[in-house]
Amino acid sequence: MSDLEIPDAQKRYIADVLNPVLEEVVADLLASLPADPGTFIMKWFMKKYGVIAVGEHNQGERLKELFQENERLKQELSKMENNVKHATEMVWFGMRDGNDMDCLFARLMDEFDIEDIDFNHWPASGPR
Repeated sequence: MSDLEIPDAQKRYIADVLNPVLEEVVADLLASLPADPGTFIMKWFMKKYGVIAVGEHNQGERLKELFQENERLKQELSKMENNVKHATEMVWFGMRDGNDMDCLFARLMDEFDIEDIDFNHWPASGPR
């Protein structure tokens, strides 16, 4: 860092303030090797420093709520993806085994606890 053309005060700040924090977060990143390092870093800072202040308004709690909601939505999306995969397999194997569409539709309705489907929300061409 001594070769950098920046003021001594900034060099001291980097060495004394930034480096210890960055070394710690990088060590945790390398220990975890997360698929999404950006989210990992944001969560790391929230855990390490708690509340984040933006301007004069405390946004820490709202940010935590958003992270929790994001995690909930990721889990819900994963569940939906699994349901689509399972339904696709049911239809594929059902058609392969010679079942008619009414039979397959009834099995899907039972499998996913669907009481009723409002077909008015589908495009004119129907489900695909």
